Amino acid sequence: MKMIKNLSFIAAFAALLIITSCGSDDSDTPESSASVTFDGKVYQKPSDNEIAYIEFSVNDETSFSIGGDVVNGTDTLNFTVRVPNLNVATYTKSSNGDEASISISPSNGSTYTTDVFGSETDNSDYEIRITEVTDKTVSGTFTATVQSFNDEATKEVSGEFVAIDFASFFDF
Repeated sequence: MKMIKNLSFIAAFAALLIITSCGSDDSDTPESSASVTFDGKVYQKPSDNEIAYIEFSVNDETSFSIGGDVVNGTDTLNFTVRVPNLNVATYTKSSNGDEASISISPSNGSTYTTDVFGSETDNSDYEIRITEVTDKTVSGTFTATVQSFNDEATKEVSGEFVAIDFASFFDF
């Protein structure tokens, strides 16, 4: 009888170890997050989407795009923050020009951006702060006056994000 109690205890302890250790085995990729305030509405990352970043290289110039979809009820907004490198730094339009930018694309409206090439007037401005960079994530905040391609109207936008490496998201 004592042996059955010992085996029961060992089986229960082993089951507890298995249950508590399985929670994080599937991936060591951190959770992404984002919050964007645009046109007076706060948009949040839905649980089934990822906020990610990807590296682009064109003509020996590298840039990183950080972005994803955020929602407010049934409204969806896509945001993209582009920076020339992933270092803890602050990028402003006055010091970085078009090498960094912010674009906002509501599902039910015009695209707004700080990269208004070809426009007769440029009323856009931005500040992008990269606050933390790890081997799998980049975190930061941004504020901007973004301008519409269509009619040169401007809107205020701000946000914060934790973006995961696009490659780590797909286990490359």
